[in-house]
Amino acid sequence: MVRIYIGIILFFVAATTQAQSIKKLKRMKTAFIQNASVDRLGNFFLEFSDGQIKKYDPDGKMMARLKTQNLPTLLEPWFHPKIFAYYQKDMRIVNYNRMFEVSDDFKLDASIAIEPTLVCPTNDNRFLVLDEADLSIKKFENNQNRVLNEFKIDTTHWNKHFQFSFMREYLHLIFLLDKNQGIIIVNELGKTMKHLPVKVENFGFFGEELFYLLGNKIIFFDLYSGNTRELTLAAGKFGIVTDERIFIVNEKEVVVYQFNPDKPDDKE
Repeated sequence: MVRIYIGIILFFVAATTQAQSIKKLKRMKTAFIQNASVDRLGNFFLEFSDGQIKKYDPDGKMMARLKTQNLPTLLEPWFHPKIFAYYQKDMRIVNYNRMFEVSDDFKLDASIAIEPTLVCPTNDNRFLVLDEADLSIKKFENNQNRVLNEFKIDTTHWNKHFQFSFMREYLHLIFLLDKNQGIIIVNELGKTMKHLPVKVENFGFFGEELFYLLGNKIIFFDLYSGNTRELTLAAGKFGIVTDERIFIVNEKEVVVYQFNPDKPDDKE
């Protein structure tokens, strides 16, 4: 009986290992990387210190390039085929097409927010703006220049030194990345649903899981159960996971892995 149990355990371990097999495909040397992101098709984007943004296919072949004077405060290519960019200094929202040609370019109206630190798109083609003046989030519609909904974030248990760098709506929740606080998940009323006090440079989503790179580990956090799992790879600054690839990004290097997981359902 013991042998049967051991056999069953080994079978499931082997099945799990096979389902998440990882193979290093290539190593790319680059210029100094400031940020990294990915779209729904698995194309990844690198932002460089010289103002360039480059789009690559899942195998690392460059597909498009944009040269700017200043990098965007927030780049969001997730809502394919648009590439969303917010430039805080000029309060500009720019939508690029897949080849980085401008399709929309407008200035955020000053009546929307006093100190609009971050702006990101929503699934219903509106925008969220983080107003750091009163730590509120406002959902607005640009065509009619009106705020549809707003709420203050509950910061009762937070460190008061904020350095927000990213925001995204996902599964009817709002995710904030702060360099001091970590990853903060709030609902549409501003209540903090979960706080992950991890110092990371980026995060993303893999079905119902939130992922981030911590040292040499990709951590997957299940948004429904709260369970975590991890994959150990090379250490990096940014981590990106798709259903075919894992990208580990350092300041001047990208390592591309082939990834064959059991694909989770995308609930959006």
